[in-house]
Formats: sequence, C-alpha cells, structure tokens
Amino acid sequence: MNQELWPQQIWQCLNSECGLRFPARKDEPRATSCPLCDSKTAFVEEFQRPPALRHTAAALPEHSVASQGLTFVLDNIRSANNVGSIFRTADAVGASIVLGGFTATPDNPKVTKTALGADESVVWSSNRNALDGVLELQKSGTTVWALEITPQSRDLTTMELPNGPLAVVVGNEVSGVDPGILGAADAHVHLPMVGIKTSLNVAVAMGAAAYIIGSS
Repeated sequence: MNQELWPQQIWQCLNSECGLRFPARKDEPRATSCPLCDSKTAFVEEFQRPPALRHTAAALPEHSVASQGLTFVLDNIRSANNVGSIFRTADAVGASIVLGGFTATPDNPKVTKTALGADESVVWSSNRNALDGVLELQKSGTTVWALEITPQSRDLTTMELPNGPLAVVVGNEVSGVDPGILGAADAHVHLPMVGIKTSLNVAVAMGAAAYIIGSS
C-alpha cells in the first residue's frame, strides 16, 4: 500500500514540559514513547488521507515539456537523499532521470526512503560518465540545459522551450556541473535569486526549475 494512504495516527507526549504532537503508526515503537523526551504518549486521533488526484500523461497538453520529453541529468550528486527527492519531482512532472558519475541509484536505501515509491515509477538509467550521457542525449536530438550560474547563463524564466525533448543538468552540491558538460550544453540557465547565497539545495533547485519549465 502506498505509504501516504496508510491510516495515520496522531500522538501527544504526556510530559507537560514537552507536549510534542506528532504522527506515528500505532505499530511503531515511537508511538508510545516520545521521540524527543522519551516520556509516555497518548493517542489523539486517527485519519486517512484521500488518494491524491492524478493527471495522466495522456491528459498533458500537446505543447507541454513533459509530452515532448523531459530528462533530469544528475551529475555526481553526493547526497542520496537529494537523489530520492529529485525522483519525486521527476514523478510529479513526468520526467525521466540519468544518474551520472557516483550519483546513488535506487539500490541505495536512502534513495528509496526519500523517493517514497517514485523510484519505481520513474524511468531512469545510470552512466558513470555524465558527460557521455549528455552527449548521447544530444545525439538523440535532446536539447541540454545546464542549471548553473555562469557568465553566459540566462534567467530560466525568460527561456523559450525547445521544439523537442529537453534535458536539465544539475551538478555536484559543492563543485557544481562538470566543466565538460558546461562546454557541451546548448545553454546555461539559472534561477533568479535576490539573497546573498546565490544558490539552492540541488533538489530544491531542480524542483523549482522543473515547474518553471512546465509553466513556460
């Protein structure tokens, strides 16, 4: 059963100095013991969320990027949790995934834990050389955008979508997109930012980019 459809229970810590209110299934050890202070807990209520409405690929507009083919390329992502989060985004927008370099695959339990089943619905492949993976996509007619702030990068919100499949590359959390991929990419794009960091968590950035592209 999809985890999101399991009956959900709410519990509350009986320690008045804590009072934590939290979700847990009654068969979980943490249900009867507060995860913060280890005090006894009390059952509050049970509920079950209704299934979310699903939009099938057949219902997508013909001009949507998902109907044309959208691919996420993950270039040496070091966090398996980030990978799992990107799988959920890919499932939501109808994208496929290319896992490049040492990026964890769904064989990693941290990926499957964060993906919450999206690793079973998303088409993915793995290539130890992410640059080779990008070049193969381009040979097949896919336009490749590298999501990276560079002197040549353009605001993603101003980009016109290509007439055909599109791949978006995100790079390592520390070093960014491989310079070879930057050199091969058809365009460099960035998300508009007003803060001092000029960066986002890679999974957050991919999610934002995916929905900007989808609404273009």
